[in-house]
Amino acid sequence: MIFQDIFLFLQVFNLNNILIFDTSSPTVFLGYKSKKEEYFIAEKFEKKQLNSKLPELFVPLSEKISGILPARMIIGIGPGSFTGIKTGLALFLSLLYTK
Repeated sequence: MIFQDIFLFLQVFNLNNILIFDTSSPTVFLGYKSKKEEYFIAEKFEKKQLNSKLPELFVPLSEKISGILPARMIIGIGPGSFTGIKTGLALFLSLLYTK
């Protein structure tokens, strides 16, 4: 998976407070890396389930990063569904900034 390569890149260059997510393909990927921990999850489901499944995936991540302002965000942009990108980005940012 490409995002595992990104986590390796972040470790090699000692980059922290990074949020990573991709909702453009059927496999949704969410992740976070700080000095103390790494967290990522990947789950595959049909696009029609995006609105119901996405919040379930974001909640554990948003709880882990509560009160932390990320230094950078890495967002997967496809190839894939532009609707998935818009939906994921809107939900991700709203959960991030409401905590």
